[in-house]
Amino acid sequence: MTFASKTRRALAAALAVSAVTFGTVACSDATNHTNAEANNSTITITHSMGQTDVPKNPKRIVTMSSTWTDALMSLDVPITAEVVSTSMNGTQRFPWQDASAFTDTERIEYGMDMNDVSIEKILALKPDVILAGWVPDKKFYDRLSDIAPTVPVLQKDTGVDDWHEITRLAGRITGKEEQAEQLVKTVDDKFAENKKDLPNLQGKTFTWGMYVGGSFSVVADQNDPSNEILSSLGMKVPEKQVQAAKGDARTSISAENVDLLNADFMLMWAIDGNPDNVPGYKELPVVKDKRTLRIGENESNATSLSSAASLMWAMDRIIPALKSINDGTAVQQLPDVASL
Repeated sequence: MTFASKTRRALAAALAVSAVTFGTVACSDATNHTNAEANNSTITITHSMGQTDVPKNPKRIVTMSSTWTDALMSLDVPITAEVVSTSMNGTQRFPWQDASAFTDTERIEYGMDMNDVSIEKILALKPDVILAGWVPDKKFYDRLSDIAPTVPVLQKDTGVDDWHEITRLAGRITGKEEQAEQLVKTVDDKFAENKKDLPNLQGKTFTWGMYVGGSFSVVADQNDPSNEILSSLGMKVPEKQVQAAKGDARTSISAENVDLLNADFMLMWAIDGNPDNVPGYKELPVVKDKRTLRIGENESNATSLSSAASLMWAMDRIIPALKSINDGTAVQQLPDVASL
């Protein structure tokens, strides 16, 4: 059985938990939505470009965001087609995605620029709804909306939706609200379990770093989706990185300022080149003392384009290293991530 299959089965098992848990919650958002929409054939979704009336229980769904794709996959909802950037995950599935769930799903690919997506191919599919996520602009959104009701990112000034919101919306749209709530609860419970099991990480600092073109960049916003696993443990972005970012979510760090990378723990994705060749990098205490976990593109996508499925997969990859930090032992590297 593949890891994706195991992850999907674990989430499915969580969804099988009795709905009694949710029946005792008074006036939850999901319940309010259900009451308001019970006699309607559509659901009104407010988003970054206005509002869209989405049909309930659509039969032909096109997704353009992996967060939407993963949410529907985890709820066992068929997807007619997904629009995928080959620059993001090539022609392969993400490792947390169960290929068997996409046997009948058409794949529409484009490169770096979403404007290159074939609108004609989407039109030919005759979708009932397009769950798009980020789109380049209002003009592109309008072109999609001319085909079918379209949902772009929910909030303005962001490129990524919150996975909690998308999971719950997927449940509302497909009539699986209780399953969606259980899915969210499963992941949040895992966050809480990790925090309880790793008490020594409270207040520790972390660096989420990338190396490309001879310089580094870091995720400097405590609340950035990429940091959710680490932040949920009570860990913090080093103040010196926050100051260097000057309010931006991410910031570049030149090779001359390599000391800004130091923290109690570091994730490092070497996109291009070897950071060991940067003077001073190997002498950083976080590197020298084996408190750095080398990761790859899959771990980056799992945390930045997060979903319930991707986060469960990412936690299985990252938490063992964090246990080493908690216990004061050397971090063991992931065997399938190329050595630096």
